[in-house]
Amino acid sequence: MQVTMVEGIFEALRIGVGFLWTAAWAIIMGLTITSLVQVYVSKENGTGAGRR
Repeated sequence: MQVTMVEGIFEALRIGVGFLWTAAWAIIMGLTITSLVQVYVSKENGTGAGRR
C-alpha cells in the first residue's frame, strides 16, 4: 500500500510540475512578445521608453 501511495504522490508532483511549466513558458513568451512590440512601437513613434 505504501508503494502505491508514494507512486501517487510522485504522479501528482509530475502533473503539477507539468502544469507549472506550461503556464510559465506561456507567460514568459507573452511578456517577451509584448516587450518587443512595445519597443518597436516606441521607436516608430520616435519616443524613448518611459517618455510621455
